[in-house]
Amino acid sequence: MSQPILLIAIPLGLAFLSIILKKIKVPLLVLGLLFSSMLVFFIEKKSYIIGGFKPPFGINLVVDDYNLYFIIIVNVLFLVLVLANLSAVKPMATVLLVASAGLNGLLLTGDLFNLFVFIEIASIAAFILLTMDKQFLKVFHYIIIGTLASSLYLLGIVILYAQYGTLNMADMSGLIDGGSITPTIAYLLIFAGLAVEVKLLPFNGWVKGVLETASAFTGPLIGSLYAGVMLVVFGRVFGGVLNLSGTMVTSLTIIGVITLLAGEFMAFQSKHLRQVWLNSSIAQSGLAVILFLQGLHHVAVLVIVANIISKFVLYLVSGKIAAVIGHDKIADLKGIFMNKKALGIAFTITSLSLIGLPLFFGFFVKINILIALFQSSNMWIPALVLIAALIESAYVIRLLVTMWQVGEEGEKPETIEKPTFSLKVGFVTCAISIILGLMLLVSGVYPDLVINQSVKAGNVLSVNDEIQVFTMEGGLE
Repeated sequence: MSQPILLIAIPLGLAFLSIILKKIKVPLLVLGLLFSSMLVFFIEKKSYIIGGFKPPFGINLVVDDYNLYFIIIVNVLFLVLVLANLSAVKPMATVLLVASAGLNGLLLTGDLFNLFVFIEIASIAAFILLTMDKQFLKVFHYIIIGTLASSLYLLGIVILYAQYGTLNMADMSGLIDGGSITPTIAYLLIFAGLAVEVKLLPFNGWVKGVLETASAFTGPLIGSLYAGVMLVVFGRVFGGVLNLSGTMVTSLTIIGVITLLAGEFMAFQSKHLRQVWLNSSIAQSGLAVILFLQGLHHVAVLVIVANIISKFVLYLVSGKIAAVIGHDKIADLKGIFMNKKALGIAFTITSLSLIGLPLFFGFFVKINILIALFQSSNMWIPALVLIAALIESAYVIRLLVTMWQVGEEGEKPETIEKPTFSLKVGFVTCAISIILGLMLLVSGVYPDLVINQSVKAGNVLSVNDEIQVFTMEGGLE
């Protein structure tokens, strides 16, 4: 079996090599990402000791049902994203290899301090990559907020180290479960630090400036892959390591609920395509955080998987549209898919899955969220989730009608002015969008495999023998 350390070491090694061999840095980037995408299918699930010292005294990498799920998704989609934007990535090939190593490190590490190190590596790479969009002041704003967030996280784990004498996640989890006094200040500092990266209110001020003008490359990278990885990290820390209870869980859940509702309301009011998806991403982050805090890890995993895939397609297509016509103002996108129906169908399938329409993967995500919340004896949270879902459905359907309908409602066909622009989008982008859209459709018809894997992933954080899930074959199980 392969060593997961190669998912970090090989991209970093190729990054240094690409500095020397500048003429072949793009082939080196593709080679590194291709290697990682193949390696993930040959990694054995276990704890790997790094440096010869056993945990908690040494560093270890962990591969289990929880993170292997996302290691595969993130590495494959990272390669796909680079292939879809091959002409645009040449100036940033070295940084992209560093970003790949950082994201893999975030998913694999079993140590809270090394998690901080990989947050820094991934964040610095993100800061540099976002300069591709020429929004330097907004990126600087992100750097300031991101640096403050990582500092808060570091201060939190310093307090934990002083309390428990270890930063190994598995070791600390055992000590906390053993009845140690909960260092509330440390928990709040760590929460605030991670809340910036997972876009929780009021810590998400950087998101609008960075993602509302994101390209077809930086949008999927930051809004889909980075966002998904940071939610996985949040779940690992607050679902599998720190033992929250009582008032703290309620208070942090309220922050998640406010984020969910505010995100959906802002998406409903958005006038630009990428603004819709960045606000939708904020809402989905709030939902995932709620589920992790409530101990519903299996459905939180489902939410993250669905959000990574759907936002990947939506940001990719939206970025391409903005590049072709010069902007993404929704009012000017009437009938834009009439000249590119295949791409429009993929975009539509992804959007309908996002709102949870039956026969799409998102439907089973939404159903299982509500079942899990009702089972946990919460009545007010599922009610608010339903309200958020209705708002989401309203703005997505309105958006799709605009992008498919050429004229106004009731207007005679012969009087309708046809679109004068042609949506010229490359074959690779169309193919990727169609394949991922079909995956969401197939997963909606045959959801059992994904749902069962999500239950396994959730059980890594905390085993729950009373979980009931809704599947296609057997209904409630």
